[in-house]
Amino acid sequence: LLARERQLPGIVEVIQGLIGYEHAMDPMLRLFSVPRSLAGTQFGELFRRVVELGGISIGLYRSGSAQVILRDQSADPGLIRRLMNTSLMGSSSNLAYSQTTNDSNGGQNNGAAPRNLLPYVFTCPPTDTILSSNDGVYIAARDFSGLIRFFMHSDQ
Repeated sequence: LLARERQLPGIVEVIQGLIGYEHAMDPMLRLFSVPRSLAGTQFGELFRRVVELGGISIGLYRSGSAQVILRDQSADPGLIRRLMNTSLMGSSSNLAYSQTTNDSNGGQNNGAAPRNLLPYVFTCPPTDTILSSNDGVYIAARDFSGLIRFFMHSDQ
């Protein structure tokens, strides 16, 4: 981050503002679970709904078939289990990156489960990226009250 400050003056202040570092300011960036009701839809639909509520969706937190976000904490309860069941150092390791929007023929992957084992952040996903109920979404906003209501009630 400090190295980027030379090329992009002010980037440190932007990051501090997003995480609420200065003067006990509330954080402007939060992570929410993608509601089950939006699983299988496109990122563009989620983005539109979040903008209507005063926020901006800036990326997805993904980890394949494991749920990465809990309502009360930002944790990946399946990560340790997956790591313990996988030989990360052995020659038989199956680590792979997932293909999130298009298959090798240029078509949609139809929400196929990613093949990755470790969670990753997918910033600025294309609008046609298919959402999973296992995804989290990073949202920047000044007031999260409407967003919290939306995300808490979307699964009911």
